[in-house]
Amino acid sequence: MARAQAARLGQLAREGIIAPARADEARATAQQSDIDVGEQSRLIGLVPGGRAGGTGYTLTAPIAGRISAMAAETGKAVDTTMAPFVIDGGGPLQVTAQLPEALIGKVKPGMAVRIGSTTGTVSAVGQSLDPATRSATVTATIPAGSAVAGGATTIAIEGAAPAGAVRVPATALADVNGAKAVFVAARGGVRIRRVTVGGASADSVVISGGLAAGERVVVAGVSELAALAAAN
Repeated sequence: MARAQAARLGQLAREGIIAPARADEARATAQQSDIDVGEQSRLIGLVPGGRAGGTGYTLTAPIAGRISAMAAETGKAVDTTMAPFVIDGGGPLQVTAQLPEALIGKVKPGMAVRIGSTTGTVSAVGQSLDPATRSATVTATIPAGSAVAGGATTIAIEGAAPAGAVRVPATALADVNGAKAVFVAARGGVRIRRVTVGGASADSVVISGGLAAGERVVVAGVSELAALAAAN
């Protein structure tokens, strides 16, 4: 249609019926249309599969797996910037998480990542800060089958602990009158010990101050002991 319009206006311009500028504008529009059609044809040629008859196309998946997301809908245009289907191929999964501003520069590629009992590895750490969340992006890789593709989760990143730090079960940590504490075994019973927490994961806590390696701590009935300590 653009070519036909350009041809008609070109003829009228040559006959002196319209201004040449209108014919030039139509010619430019036709050239732009040619470029657009060529680019669309190139993109269609990149699609694995082929024409299915009429205006439809057959999409051939590049890998075998399970469809975990579908953006394409019948009767709607396909957004060329988005994948119409996401396939879970059963290989290692990539996890993307928000990294708090305080940890930027401390988390490095190669550090261990834990999601429950699953261990993975940090593969990349972003350096740009999101002004809305005050966080950067960290990407990790975890083994296949250890999580559901497309799901939301919380990750723990493990780094080198400070000198003299010790790890205790998370159940050993108590909050007594607004301070973190553990109960250490002593002759004839236990005694409360204020501690400094250096980090935590789902099942353990790193104590960076107030507790020495080898000391025995209470891991059961801690909430009852904390209530008694707070009352006294």
